[in-house]
Amino acid sequence: MNLASLKSGVRSSFTREPDNQLFSYGLMYVLAWICGFILVLTLFLRMGPYGTPYVIDIWHYMPAAITYMSYGLALIVLPFIVVSFFLSHDESHRKRMRAGRVICAILLALSLLYQHIDNEVLRFCDMHITIDFLETYVLRGGVPGVL
Repeated sequence: MNLASLKSGVRSSFTREPDNQLFSYGLMYVLAWICGFILVLTLFLRMGPYGTPYVIDIWHYMPAAITYMSYGLALIVLPFIVVSFFLSHDESHRKRMRAGRVICAILLALSLLYQHIDNEVLRFCDMHITIDFLETYVLRGGVPGVL
């Protein structure tokens, strides 16, 4: 193997046809972020269960809520992005890449569903869904009547 063939092999591996994996994962993240932003905004703008504002100073808590939501969504998407860099991009791996996008989209949707349920529990019970919450209320059949 000579130096010219080694250079062409390295060059071809870096200039291969992109399959838009990064774009599709980035688009899924952006769409999930927009949905999460709407969920956070509606949580803060709606009235509480007893007719009082749920949050009095919305813009004080909004950056922290958006940061936590963004962090959670990024923890779901980033492993898929990293794995897509290490997979070869030929035709034999296209089905795996498509399955990865579907799994990532399902996980993002489940995360947003959990966020919505957690927001509602937080609104009514003033606590997040945790293991202690589940042990205290759900597993013992003592779900508060307000839920």
